[in-house]
Amino acid sequence: MSVPGAAAEADPLERICVLVEAAPAAAASLVFYGLVKGMAPELETRGNPVAMSRLRMLDAAQRALAYALMERYADGANRSPEWAACVARLDRAVAAG
Repeated sequence: MSVPGAAAEADPLERICVLVEAAPAAAASLVFYGLVKGMAPELETRGNPVAMSRLRMLDAAQRALAYALMERYADGANRSPEWAACVARLDRAVAAG
């Protein structure tokens, strides 16, 4: 599973939403879902529950996307309305999966 080309210039969070919505049951989608869910503001004091070894399940382009997501997280984007909207989209996609 590769990173969708149509969203290549989009924000990493949007790219992840598109990727997961396209194939919610794929291994990479579930890794990204876990990363996003693990970056919830309420989990910041408890640590990220996603094992970093899960990054090995991703190809190089997908890992680059994961790193871009981590940069957004480091900038505090996980507290934004856009992040919350993406989490809701991911929840729906994975539940329907």
